[in-house]
Amino acid sequence: MKKYLLLILIGSWYCTEANGQNFNYAPNSLNIPAIKKRGDLSVGAAWGHALNSADVQLAYSPFKHLLVTANYFGIHKKSVRKQTDTGTDYYFGEIAAGVYETHKRGTASILAGYGGGRIFSNFELNNSSELNLQRWFIQPGYAYKSDFFQAAVGIRFSRLNYAKGSVSFSIDQVNLRYIQNIEEKNPILLPELGIQAGIVFKPMYLGLAVSSIFPDTNLWDFARLNAALVLSTTFNTRRKG
Repeated sequence: MKKYLLLILIGSWYCTEANGQNFNYAPNSLNIPAIKKRGDLSVGAAWGHALNSADVQLAYSPFKHLLVTANYFGIHKKSVRKQTDTGTDYYFGEIAAGVYETHKRGTASILAGYGGGRIFSNFELNNSSELNLQRWFIQPGYAYKSDFFQAAVGIRFSRLNYAKGSVSFSIDQVNLRYIQNIEEKNPILLPELGIQAGIVFKPMYLGLAVSSIFPDTNLWDFARLNAALVLSTTFNTRRKG
C-alpha cells in the first residue's frame, strides 16, 4: 500500500508543469504541524517542481498548547540575478506564534505571523523590477496523523504589503501594468488554501503539499498554485526523567 501511495505522490509532484516565467508573488507551503506535546520539534523541507522552489519549515512547542513556527521560502536563480536569463528570483522568510489543541489522532492550531522578502524579476532586454514584500497572516489549521498516514488542511488569511520597489523605465507595458495594478490595490488581502497528504515512515513523513490562492490574481501576475514534495520529522527535545 505504501509503495503505491509513494508512486502517486512522486508522480503528482513531478507532473506539475515547470514555470520559468515572471511572477510578482508565489504562495509557500503552509506550515501545519502535527505537534502533540510540550517540547515537540518538527523540522521539514519541501521542493516544488513547478516553481523550482525550496521550503524550510520549523515548528516547536516551548510550553503546553503554545506553538511557534519559522519558515523560509526561496526560488533562487543566479542567472536571473546576473541578468543573463529572464525569470524571477524570490526569497521570503517568516515567523509565527499561536496555540494548539490535541485530539486522539490530530492537532488543531491557529497561528498569527509576519514575514518579508524580495522579488527580483528580469525581463527581455535586461529590464528588471525588484519588489519588497511584507505579509501579515492568520492561519487556522488541522493536522491528522496515524501510524502510516498523515494529512493536513489550513487556510492562510494574508495581508500583502508591497512596501517599496524599483522598476526599469523601459519595462514592457504588460508587466508594467501588473505592477501598477498592485500599487493601486496595495495592501492586498489574500486567502490561501493549503492541503497536505502523505505517508509516515517512522520517524519520517513524506508527502505532497499543495498551496493555492483563492481569488483570480491575473491582474497582478501572481503564481496561484505551488505543489511541493515534503520530507519532515517530529521529535521531542525534553530530557526524560
